[in-house]
Amino acid sequence: MTDAGGQGAFAVTALNVGASDTLTVSADTGSAALPLTVTLCQTSIVTAGCSSPPASSLTIPMPEGVGVGLAVFVSATGRIPLNGAVNRIFVRFRDGAGVTRGVTSVAVRAD
Repeated sequence: MTDAGGQGAFAVTALNVGASDTLTVSADTGSAALPLTVTLCQTSIVTAGCSSPPASSLTIPMPEGVGVGLAVFVSATGRIPLNGAVNRIFVRFRDGAGVTRGVTSVAVRAD
């Protein structure tokens, strides 16, 4: 995003190289309190759009060897300075016991 009050999006793809499981996918800003909201959805390989309305978290089956595509939508409600070491959005994949099985992140700013 390039301005406060702006919107942005990014894509995440994940591949399960472990045992089959159902995972909860969520997005957060870690320990940084940033003025933004984040929602995500699983994408369809047929339509390249969301399979269901964006939400704050998703529960998705992840069979062994299968990948999943996600769209992440971000709306800033205030200024976020450029500081990629601190101002980040994390997408986390957790199993049924709450154990993190994967995570990725991207820097965010809104000037």
